[in-house]
Amino acid sequence: MPEASIGPQGITDIQADVGNASASALGSVYGILGNPTQTLTAMLGHIVSSMDFWGDTIEELQLTAALQANLALGGNVVIAGIPAGATITRAVVMFMCRAIENTNAVANKLQDAQNIQVNFAGGAFVNAINLADDLFAVALSTREMGTVCIGDNDVSATVTGNGTCTFQIDAARADQNNLNFNDYQCGIRIYFSV
Repeated sequence: MPEASIGPQGITDIQADVGNASASALGSVYGILGNPTQTLTAMLGHIVSSMDFWGDTIEELQLTAALQANLALGGNVVIAGIPAGATITRAVVMFMCRAIENTNAVANKLQDAQNIQVNFAGGAFVNAINLADDLFAVALSTREMGTVCIGDNDVSATVTGNGTCTFQIDAARADQNNLNFNDYQCGIRIYFSV
């Protein structure tokens, strides 16, 4: 049986079916792929990748009715494996806990706005996750399911590559003694291009 082939008239028919706009787009793609000066590295430079880094899990974080300025959060995060020469395009801090516990005989929640802050390699702390006043409300003498908070503050000006990050809450305070975050962990998501 002879092999199938498409003659000049068949190609003309295909182009007519596809349309001039699509044919023009295909021509542009071929032009880029056929350009010897367009290297694979240059093409991949437009791709943004991300990596998540987490610190150790800590058993409990306790907020009291007394203001605890710059309350340290345990579980430092070590960032490693970002490729040499990578450009950090965005970095966001993450916080998770297994449960939120109110040990008081009345309802409890955060008192006033607070911020989870991050520093990098011993530098200055910056706001990473904004915590609104009255967040994490828990009924009296009970425990509720935990949560994950992902900051919307881009901290890439502070977290600039591989290294160690530490965390704190700038003005930690609950309405009552005590609001506990059980089994918590801090993390960082790094977006980068090479």
